[in-house]
Amino acid sequence: MKRSDIARIVGSAAAALGLVVGFTGEASAVSSFRYTHTDTVRCIAGYAETSAGSNGGGYSRSITYGYNRTSSGGCQLANQYTGWLSSERHILAFDMARGVWWKCAGFGPLRNPVPAVGVELSGNFNRVCGGDVWYATNTAAYGWDGVAWRGSWVVSGNHWVPRAGLATGGAPVPPKISAAEAVRRGEVRLGSPTGPKASAAELQAAPRVAGSAPVSPLASSGGAYGARAITR
Repeated sequence: MKRSDIARIVGSAAAALGLVVGFTGEASAVSSFRYTHTDTVRCIAGYAETSAGSNGGGYSRSITYGYNRTSSGGCQLANQYTGWLSSERHILAFDMARGVWWKCAGFGPLRNPVPAVGVELSGNFNRVCGGDVWYATNTAAYGWDGVAWRGSWVVSGNHWVPRAGLATGGAPVPPKISAAEAVRRGEVRLGSPTGPKASAAELQAAPRVAGSAPVSPLASSGGAYGARAITR
């Protein structure tokens, strides 16, 4: 079964129960899924995943899902209008020497180019911020309601990525503060481990461009990152 199918099935069940869940989408993956917005018309959910990836150099995945409210008050996956879903992905890295999390790469925002139930940014990141490093994925999951963007961000768990070719007996002790907690406290640094701190509001802003008109997908950096709409 494809990772996208797993995420959709588990995501649907979790959304129906209003749960935050973590599961293994591939070997040793860490992930989080939760609602980022609900109202009387629709629900928005976000998914963040970090894992070893196909080459051991790290894999990151961000998905925004759109749901329509049912007559019973539940949330059912449903195609949303073109440009009405938005996903953005940050790759966070932990500098063990300084004991700080920092944003080392960012992709998006990406909006669905066709009517779709979801939009995704994902790919192997090939130790973009070094090996022997803890990584996490920070996902923006927003939906347009005709007036404003509604939603928030979801942070995956922490995942250890060793240096290339290194035979390892396992990861060292995890960071004392998780990436999610560092984001909440406004302790994530920008650009480098010694860069300025970003508040949660600065790091996790809503999309800046209104969602009332269709847009084309943004090009991904580096050629190694996938960007696609998820259709039923």
